[in-house]
Amino acid sequence: MVISQLNGGLGNQLFQYATAFSLAKALNTSYIFDKSLFDKEITIRKIQLEKFNVPFKTINQFSLKLLTDQKKIKIDNRHYNPFFHEVICDPIWQKVDLRSKGKRVYLKGYWPYLDYFKENKDYLRKGFTIRDSFKTNAFDKMLLSIISSESVSIHIRLEDYQTDSSRSLFGMQSPDYYAQAIHYIETKIPNPSYFIFTDNIELVKSEYNLPATAVFIAEQNIETDYLEFELMRNSKHNIIANSTFSWWASFLNNNPDKIVIQPAKWYNDQNAQLVYQSREILFNQEAIFI
Repeated sequence: MVISQLNGGLGNQLFQYATAFSLAKALNTSYIFDKSLFDKEITIRKIQLEKFNVPFKTINQFSLKLLTDQKKIKIDNRHYNPFFHEVICDPIWQKVDLRSKGKRVYLKGYWPYLDYFKENKDYLRKGFTIRDSFKTNAFDKMLLSIISSESVSIHIRLEDYQTDSSRSLFGMQSPDYYAQAIHYIETKIPNPSYFIFTDNIELVKSEYNLPATAVFIAEQNIETDYLEFELMRNSKHNIIANSTFSWWASFLNNNPDKIVIQPAKWYNDQNAQLVYQSREILFNQEAIFI
C-alpha cells in the first residue's frame, strides 16, 4: 500500500494525490491518505480532495501507527512488523526513485516533480474535476460566461506571499509581468474576456493595470477555492501566478488551443529557482514563460 500524508493547500494536495496514485498504479498496489495534520489543526488549510471526481480514502490513526511502527509485533522473542511501511520524505529539490522503494511506503512531502505522475495526465484531467454536488447556481452562471467566451483567467496571489517566510522563498509577480502577459494574449486572441482570481481585490484594482471589462471572480458569489479552481481550469487560456493552485488549473485545462503564460521566475531562493529552471518541477511544456 502507498500511504500519502496530506499537507498544504489545494495545489499541494493535488501533487500529493497525483504522485500517490501514479506510484500505486505502477506498483500494482492500493493507495490511501493520512489527513492527521488537518485533524490536529496543524495547518490552516482544508482538505479539498473529497470535492473531486477521484477515489479518496483516508487511514485512521490506529492503522497508520501499526503500519509505520517498525517494531510493533513480537515474534520468536523479536520485535518485527511484517506490514511495516517505510517513511519516504520528499527532499523537495531532488527527485527520488520512488518505484525502487517497494510497495509499502509512507510518502511525506509535496512531490512536485512532473516525472512522478506525467504518464497519468489524461486520467488526472478527467478526475481532477469538481463533483456536481458541490457546484452552486452562482458557479454555473459564471461557468457559462467562461466557456462561451474567449476567456482568459488571471491569477494574482498576494496575501500569503507577504509574510517573511514566504517572501524569502517566493516572490510576488509584479504588475509588469501581468501587463506583458496581457499584451501577448492580445496579439494572439481576438476579443479576449478576462476573469481575475485574486485574494486582494482592492490592491489589484489600485496597483495593476488590468482591462476595464475584467470580471473579478470574488465579486460573483464564488466563495470557495475549489470552485474558483474549476472556473480557472475551464477558461480557454490561463495567465498563472507562481502558485501550484493556478499551475494545476493550467496543466489540466482541456482546451487544445490554449495559451498558458507562466512566470519565468518562480522563486526568490536561488537554489529553488535553479531547479525550477531545469524544467523538472512545475514545468508545463505548453506554457510560454515571461
